[in-house]
Amino acid sequence: MIEILKKFGIQDYQWTEYKGEVKLEFEVEINFNDQPTPMHAVIRPPELKEYRKVWDAKAGRTLKKLVANWPVAYRVMRNYLRERLLMVASGAYPFEDIFLADLVLEHPQTHEKIRLVDCLRSKGQIPGLQLPYMPEAENPPIAQETTKA
Repeated sequence: MIEILKKFGIQDYQWTEYKGEVKLEFEVEINFNDQPTPMHAVIRPPELKEYRKVWDAKAGRTLKKLVANWPVAYRVMRNYLRERLLMVASGAYPFEDIFLADLVLEHPQTHEKIRLVDCLRSKGQIPGLQLPYMPEAENPPIAQETTKA
């Protein structure tokens, strides 16, 4: 993903993996009202999970458990980022149109830096513009199991 950012001329980026949270942050400079304006975006990989056989020391045997599928999640994120940057680089859409949900702003009450979409999802922050609250999914997407007949 870093190679993709560099290919599109993005030099300021940060890849963070902390306490199970993974995110890619980067900054670009766009012209807004004929002024160079820095735009900061944050992208996270999807939380894809699937059932895998894993060793359970307590049970002393292998069990099927729901575990994160990071290789697929990173591949989806890489393709997503590349396609969005291609849309911007081709001139089809401006950066802020393609990355609007991922743009970072300062939260009005806490002064914490937060993605625009997360701010809009929080209840009562921007009346008339809030998105429906979407808590963590209880049943995350699961890759289909293949069964042998």
